[in-house]
Formats: sequence, C-alpha cells, structure tokens
Amino acid sequence: MDKHLGYNIRKMRELKGYKQEYMAEGLGIGQTSYSDIESGKVKLTVNRLKKIAELLDTTPQAIEEFNDKNFFHIINHQGNAGQITINNSSLEELAKVLTEPYRQQLASKDEQIQFLQSLLKKAE
Repeated sequence: MDKHLGYNIRKMRELKGYKQEYMAEGLGIGQTSYSDIESGKVKLTVNRLKKIAELLDTTPQAIEEFNDKNFFHIINHQGNAGQITINNSSLEELAKVLTEPYRQQLASKDEQIQFLQSLLKKAE
C-alpha cells in the first residue's frame, strides 16, 4: 500500500480527534490491523477505503489528495501562540473537519431532548 495514503488517513483521523480504536471498530477489525493500514503495511481495497472515508465523513478522493501542509501550518515561536496560515482552497474542508465533532454532539443532544420530551408527554 502507498504509505502516503496511510499517512493521509492518520492525519485526517487525528484532525477529527478519533482514536485508532474508533476507526478499527467502525471497520470491524482489530486496532493492530487498523494501525497496519495507517503505517502502509497492508494494501487497501476500494471498499475499505470507502468505509474509512465514510467514518471520516469525507471522500476517498479527499483522502488521496489530502495535504496537511496545505491545510494549516502552525508556527510556534518561543512557546507563544502560533500564527495560522491557511490555503484558501482548503478553508471549506478545514471548517468541516473542525466543526464536525460539534455537529455530532448537537445531533446527539437533539435526540436526547426529543426522547425526554416524549417521556414528559407520556407522564402528563
């Protein structure tokens, strides 16, 4: 497998804040097997790449074309807050990556609220 593809998968997973265990579980494999994917030790099938893209809420093409240097580069000078430089073509994807965990949390909260509201209606 192309080590570059495994690297891209790892970087995109890290940007999402997902652990290898989460990805492995979503793929129905062990964490060690998933680690082999990211390290480039195994060849990915098209279906497996599609499933990884689904878990990362992206496309196989976006994984293949991902370039973390084009996403953002943090320059940290003497321990102070860094400067963020962003390639304009990646702003939309960066926003999606950064906001997706919050969207998922909001969706979960909405489901909980609906459930509690239904319980209250039944109790009336």
